Amino acid sequence: MRSPSLNKDTRLCAGLRPLLLFLWHECGVCVSQDGAHWSKVEGPSPFGAIIECGEEGDFDEAYVGYPSVIEIGSEYRMYYHTYDRKDGMYKVGLAVAKDGLMKWTKKGMVFAGSTSGAFDRKGASRRHVVNMEDGTYQMWYEGISDDGEHSIGVATSIDGVKWTVPSEQPVFSANKDDPEAFDSGGVGSPMLVYLPTRRIWRMYYTGSSVQDGELEHHDDTGAASRINPTKLGVAESLDDRGLVWQRL
Repeated sequence: MRSPSLNKDTRLCAGLRPLLLFLWHECGVCVSQDGAHWSKVEGPSPFGAIIECGEEGDFDEAYVGYPSVIEIGSEYRMYYHTYDRKDGMYKVGLAVAKDGLMKWTKKGMVFAGSTSGAFDRKGASRRHVVNMEDGTYQMWYEGISDDGEHSIGVATSIDGVKWTVPSEQPVFSANKDDPEAFDSGGVGSPMLVYLPTRRIWRMYYTGSSVQDGELEHHDDTGAASRINPTKLGVAESLDDRGLVWQRL
């Protein structure tokens, strides 16, 4: 299984800078010698970012954030997400680089969820992309429904650019069986590790409760709601493609 990460001593992070009542995300880079101690590297933008928001009217003018990077041959590919103000959809963009650090070139929007599923009617946000053992690509992504519920779906690709969603249903969703559960309201932010000796996947994810919380949250449209803090959960797949899951 090819590594989904950039490499052992370089990681990308989503930088935040304030703009009025919203957070403006841009992507930055930090480096480490040991994976425990990190130093930020100033990027070429005025704010030190390596990937900036798009120009007015672009699909990614609102923000660029939550990068997922894979190394393919001599090229690095960064998948990031944004909110398109023109149609109210969450979308995934692609940028490529030879050095994996500073010189990134945007390639445009590559994914916005399925065309017919209800669970991702509002598009796709945080995701984890893997170049699979057979050379194809698989994306576990956080889909948003019309009513704001977050679930995790799977998209596949031959080239990592053109994506299809094989099922209109998510592969992992909120824990509706237990209203008291930390993830009864929604799940998202999938991060996966392949366990080769067992030929299964382990997924770390965030969960939110259906109960009103103590924090005030503003979504990308500016709408406010009361939420509980998100918490981390873990699940393991029952197959080697990461399509069937059980909570641990």
